[in-house]
Amino acid sequence: MLVDVAGKLPAEVEALHAYMLERTKELYGESWARAFASLTALSRTGWREPDLRRLLPAATGEEWSELRFAALRRGFRAHLVERGALGQWDFSHAQMRAAVERCNLPDSDRRRRLHAMIADQLESLPPDDPLRQTELMYHLIGSDDRLRAARYYASRLAEAERAGAMRALAGHILAHEGQDPNSGSEWVASLLELEELEQRTSYVLCERCLFDLLDALQDDARVKSRVSLVEAARGRLLDLHARAPDSVEYARYLSVSYNNLGDLYVRLGEPARARSYYEQNLAIAEELRRRASHSAQYARDLSVSYNKLGDLYVRLGEPARARENYDQALAIREQLRRRAPDSAEYARDLSVSYNKLGDLYVRLGEPARARENYDQALAIREQLRRRAPDSAEYARDLSVSYERLGDLYVSLGEPARAR
Repeated sequence: MLVDVAGKLPAEVEALHAYMLERTKELYGESWARAFASLTALSRTGWREPDLRRLLPAATGEEWSELRFAALRRGFRAHLVERGALGQWDFSHAQMRAAVERCNLPDSDRRRRLHAMIADQLESLPPDDPLRQTELMYHLIGSDDRLRAARYYASRLAEAERAGAMRALAGHILAHEGQDPNSGSEWVASLLELEELEQRTSYVLCERCLFDLLDALQDDARVKSRVSLVEAARGRLLDLHARAPDSVEYARYLSVSYNNLGDLYVRLGEPARARSYYEQNLAIAEELRRRASHSAQYARDLSVSYNKLGDLYVRLGEPARARENYDQALAIREQLRRRAPDSAEYARDLSVSYNKLGDLYVRLGEPARARENYDQALAIREQLRRRAPDSAEYARDLSVSYERLGDLYVSLGEPARAR
């Protein structure tokens, strides 16, 4: 009998999976078998039994049964594995997940409804539940509920839940990197364009996209994918700034969006567009400094803006304009250092400014002025290293300063000092 049954089975793996799914429906009931397979396929890492106690009745409209679940699990036994410390029941291989999606979930509306139902169940869990933290945003994306996803990401989330939501959004963008344009990036950017969002929610959403999400994407996402995200944040912040022109919060994050766009267009090889964004960033930074001259944060932001433009003018072959901007940054950083001589952050910023000017003077063929600036940077970095001998960052900074001076002495024909 077994040989006879095996002889009638389909010869292809895909058809075998379809046969197996139909068989489980016959043996354990269509609604339960279909729901269990579909819910597992839509998960990323499977479900714990307590999750299934809520999800299966919600999906089928039938009461939970321990015996029925045990029988159903046995019917899938060759394709199930219990994963991790949480004991999540999941398919043991990707072919089974693909087969379920093909056989049970060809209808995109049904998929969205199931994702929404799963999101409802996850949201009912305590905030410290690990599956809520990592999976809720994933299923909000799957349900295509943009307003709910936007409000959730901008809500008061503990660090673990915020990080989980951010990783799900980043994963959605990275999963579509083969497309041009990236539909995942466009989906996330569309959250920032929702008219229904409250002003404060929009602001927090812009902040998290410009910092957390952009940082998560910087090593793996294409520049174009990141540009669409930052452009959407800039558009929303422009609207917020227009509604509340006296808000320094809106103005500062608008300047951040201009700065990020400048960086991205530099990487795209479009210096003219980069300069336009850097100049708009600088204009806002200067205005904020005028409005709050006592603010060290706005002063530091302004010094960064001057350095960005200085770097761009170096790239464009305009050393005079580069020096003008570097000098402005240096003056601000010297002032900050005088105001807070014990600040390691301000000291390190000042050493960066000295090095930038040193590099520029090397380009200009002024080695004496280059050495003067490199020596200033070296003195600060030696002091920082003495104050924090275990800091890898300060150790690395110091090695860079020694190398710069070494290179300069090589060019000056002083090999002993270079060595």
